[in-house]
Amino acid sequence: MQRMRVERWQLQGVFTKIFLIVIVFFDNLIAGKQKAGNTMERITRKQLDYLVNRINEVTGSPLTNYTKTDDGKFIANIGHYYISGAYGGVKLDRICSEGGGCSSISTDGFGTKRQLHTWMRAFLLGLSEKTSS
Repeated sequence: MQRMRVERWQLQGVFTKIFLIVIVFFDNLIAGKQKAGNTMERITRKQLDYLVNRINEVTGSPLTNYTKTDDGKFIANIGHYYISGAYGGVKLDRICSEGGGCSSISTDGFGTKRQLHTWMRAFLLGLSEKTSS
């Protein structure tokens, strides 16, 4: 039986290739890329609306912005979370007065749908951690 001799420089080349493969894998994983086509999934308004409805359910907040009174006037539902948009961006707000005044919950101002999606998922995770402990 013949013994195979492997030089040190040959091993370094193999380890370098393995290291690069691992780096590319984690880079794609962190960037949130999917396997097919290396494209990210588009975040839609429907997905954001679903998350804001979940936030309202988990916090016990009203599910609608306004309630119509018997005399036909509308009163804002205090505590209701909703998505507002301006300048091509979106953010999460919460109604804080009967007149419809609001406070900004997502602190970065108007951002992209993807940023708000990530922010609201983290918000929901924090709420679930708080209720479970």
